[in-house]
Amino acid sequence: MVLLGCVFLAVQAVFNKALTATAEIVATVKIIESGHYQKKLPDFAIQEYQTIAQAINHLTEVLSQAQQQNRALTQHTLVVQKHERQRLAQELHDELGQSLTAIKAMAAWIKKANGGTAEAADAIIASCDHLFALARSMMQQLHPLILAELGLKTSLEDLLGRWSSRNPALLFELICPDEVDKLEQNIAIQLFRVIQECLTNAMRHAQATKVTVFLVLSQGVESGQQLSLEICDNGCGAAMEKVHAGFGLLSIRERINSLGGQLLIQTAPLQGMRILVEVPLR
Repeated sequence: MVLLGCVFLAVQAVFNKALTATAEIVATVKIIESGHYQKKLPDFAIQEYQTIAQAINHLTEVLSQAQQQNRALTQHTLVVQKHERQRLAQELHDELGQSLTAIKAMAAWIKKANGGTAEAADAIIASCDHLFALARSMMQQLHPLILAELGLKTSLEDLLGRWSSRNPALLFELICPDEVDKLEQNIAIQLFRVIQECLTNAMRHAQATKVTVFLVLSQGVESGQQLSLEICDNGCGAAMEKVHAGFGLLSIRERINSLGGQLLIQTAPLQGMRILVEVPLR
């Protein structure tokens, strides 16, 4: 009876310890569920519970880092949006206001003058052409209308053509099938913005002489149809810790995540950069 009593007390102690550990794990998980990712589980004497605690603590660290990155990206997006609105407002004020003032002045001069109407008409036409170019440029920055009208491939050709005209020393190459024009509008816009951001980064930081954009549609055995995007340059490359610290990469990653895709970056100092994207198509 004494032996049975001792065994019973030992089993009860172990059972109570397990229940206490389980209750603490459940309570911590509920706290984490509410968004408090700084909460950590203590060490447990039972190996199984210790393994669970380590896994949950690692998960909270990952979630905390993701939360911090999202907050930083949100703040950066707001700052970029503010600067973009200021720039557009300034451009409208300077270019549009100046051109309209000039047109109004020339119209008043024509009304009063007896001659010189041909020269004034040419000046008005030139001002209107400048306004049309300004409007097209601003609309392209706000939303690529050509994407909805002519498709992704033509939009990318136009994008690379404009980059090439501004940077004749840099060679741009596009390999893209016609089938990408059948992609959903949201996928096409997100891919266009990703490629646009990658080209901007290559221009600003890579010091490259060639940038290649490669798009392909493939049929997986189990995953179904998917789109693969590869953007590579022969520039100076960078250390991975510097790449992950940039807001451009965070923006690209968020766009790819919104499509349920995967992003892989391969780079090293003096070895260029290679960006790989896989997006499932439904």
